[in-house]
Amino acid sequence: MHQIIGVTDLQRRFRTILDEVVGDHVPYVLTRGSRPEAAIIPYEEFTQFLAWKEQDGLYEFDRVMVRLAEQNTAHSDDEVAADAEAAVREVRARYSLQYENPLARVTADPRVLVGKPVIRGMRISVAQIVAAVAAGVPQSELLEDYPGLEPDDIQAALLYAANLVEQERVYPVLQPA
Repeated sequence: MHQIIGVTDLQRRFRTILDEVVGDHVPYVLTRGSRPEAAIIPYEEFTQFLAWKEQDGLYEFDRVMVRLAEQNTAHSDDEVAADAEAAVREVRARYSLQYENPLARVTADPRVLVGKPVIRGMRISVAQIVAAVAAGVPQSELLEDYPGLEPDDIQAALLYAANLVEQERVYPVLQPA
């Protein structure tokens, strides 16, 4: 059976808890507020978990490779190579868009929020993010309030807004003499 402990209690009783985890093999679930966020387990159990996870990943990889081999039997080696090259080009194009140009995270689609600029097609508008930042909402709170939002998304929204302001021009209206 595992124990549940809050961050503050862990800080106060760290040595005792560490002795229980290591000596008595009592796992602890670390919570912040009422949300479980981490587990404290003996190191040997952790290394077993890593080995199991790696083995599970290798098993899944082998399973996918067998499935791919079965599907590719109907195609020539040249066709498979051409498809692989096309996939590599597509991934590289997405990578360069996503990581070299931060504004690629800002999209507009008439089917999403009536075409307003949003982050990566989600229903999170650039205006919402900019307004929240202007109101002093910390980045960590924004990331918590909007699941799926990433720190780079917030930067992209601010950059998008800055570009809009940069492009704005004000022309004086001349009064007739």
